[in-house]
Amino acid sequence: MHLKSHLVKTTGTAVPPMAGPVKVEKMFVSTIRTDSTNGHIIIARNDKLLLKYLQINPRSIFSTSCDFFAIVLMHDPISNILAEIWIQIQVSNILLQSCTSGNTYIYLPFNINRTSYIITNEYSPARSLSNFNQFRLHVSIQNRPPTAITKFPRVLQKNPIYANLVQRKDFAGVDGFLLSNLIEHLNLKLDIFGETGVENVQFGRVFPNGTATGTLALILNHQVHLSANGRFLMDYGTTMVEYTVPYSSDQICAVVPKAEKVPELLILLKSFTLPAWLMIMFIFVICSVIWYLMGTSRNAWWEVYSLLHGIPVKISPLTKQIPFLVSCMGFNIIIIGLVEGTLYRSLTTVSYYNDINTLEELDQSGLPIAPTFFTFTADTSKVMKNLKQRKVRPTRESILDIVAYNRSIAKLERKRDIMWVLKTNFVDDEGEPLLHIVDECFTTFYISFIVPKNSIFLPTFNDVIIKLFESGLTNKWYEDVQFSSFVAKMDDMKVKTETSESISFDEIKAVFYVLLLGLALSLAVFCLEVFLEINWNFNYYRIYGYISVKLPNLYFKK
Repeated sequence: MHLKSHLVKTTGTAVPPMAGPVKVEKMFVSTIRTDSTNGHIIIARNDKLLLKYLQINPRSIFSTSCDFFAIVLMHDPISNILAEIWIQIQVSNILLQSCTSGNTYIYLPFNINRTSYIITNEYSPARSLSNFNQFRLHVSIQNRPPTAITKFPRVLQKNPIYANLVQRKDFAGVDGFLLSNLIEHLNLKLDIFGETGVENVQFGRVFPNGTATGTLALILNHQVHLSANGRFLMDYGTTMVEYTVPYSSDQICAVVPKAEKVPELLILLKSFTLPAWLMIMFIFVICSVIWYLMGTSRNAWWEVYSLLHGIPVKISPLTKQIPFLVSCMGFNIIIIGLVEGTLYRSLTTVSYYNDINTLEELDQSGLPIAPTFFTFTADTSKVMKNLKQRKVRPTRESILDIVAYNRSIAKLERKRDIMWVLKTNFVDDEGEPLLHIVDECFTTFYISFIVPKNSIFLPTFNDVIIKLFESGLTNKWYEDVQFSSFVAKMDDMKVKTETSESISFDEIKAVFYVLLLGLALSLAVFCLEVFLEINWNFNYYRIYGYISVKLPNLYFKK
């Protein structure tokens, strides 16, 4: 039964051995600050009967691992029943009282000997859950760049902070560093479930019949104590998992093909919008009419066109025409400046057509959406319904490759994680991106680890994660790995593009041969021009009686 009124949460009160039955109203047990304040008392004849009952339905008694339990036995225990309870359902906040001897027993699973003890001095679970004495913690963690990687970039290897990391064994990234700090701070021994080099983490899902897949199944089946690949804090269809405190967040955004480049021939037309071009044409027509009405010129349109485009034209204006001409020249300066600026920008940067930047534009594009865990169920708007209907079946090929090169599909990704991939893996020969992240995202999720329901480790893990998060270390770890990966990828791309080859002597001679050939041709053309000029002047002399040939240092006179 519950003893909330008797098992009071205190700090540091001793529990001495008692003679006779336990007087629960005088028992005060100190607990860690995140433990439950619920208490239960269990009375049994002996430990054998209690163990037999536990084998039938252990959760009927020990429903919550973080609650406090007091067990009263009529006879001294002859088996290590507290150890059995820990092994089966991982409950450690238990005091066992024997009515025969009056001894009070506890089980300390995180002590070196891992056995039951008779309380002879002050007992505090807070101390037992701050040093786990190399307790073997079963963890599921797999490669997932950039939050969990075993192959470290060169820049990260040279950083003295991460000099003690071992390639192919330790994990870098925010998930890996969080896990290593938990292990070190709590004095745990890491036991990774499965292979560490597995790529593409299978987070898993829960089916209607209760079965699960991926790392979610490992937690539900109590095969691991912790899943250390950060996942979104959302409903996965089960209540048998719990989340640690969030240490990060990310958005779900659509990744679409990058817009096409603007052809060089159309760059000038793209310097202004269509309404701006129409307005310029309208101004040209109005100015031509005004100039025609102000003077007697028959070429009014050509003169105005020349003024507006900076073409030299001979005009002798009247006094009344000068203000109008000055305004036209001012308009010319503005327009020519804008056009020249646009041309300069187009020569120094790559111009694209407008990208898809809203969910409505994504809907209008008609692109199918690759399969994802995101179900669109949180929003019932028309746009979301249309996007949900365009989900396609899974494919074995890399979907991002299809998005980048086939340009026939869109995919939902975590924005923060995918940004560095787009900058390094999906670029063209000129280093320009092939993919684009839609500015308007679907939603934002917090990110955390998961543990089994009622895990005794959860309060302590939360304590450590909160300290690391509030110190800013989680964000620093993420940025360090992301930046070092980006720099390493850029260096590799630079090496590939800057390959050098030795030049042979024959190739050097060929250059001079081409130069000599060009000089010979130019000399021949020059001699031909001189000959034709002299011949033309002699013919002119025979007809008109005088000649004047202007050549370098050569004059013919009558």
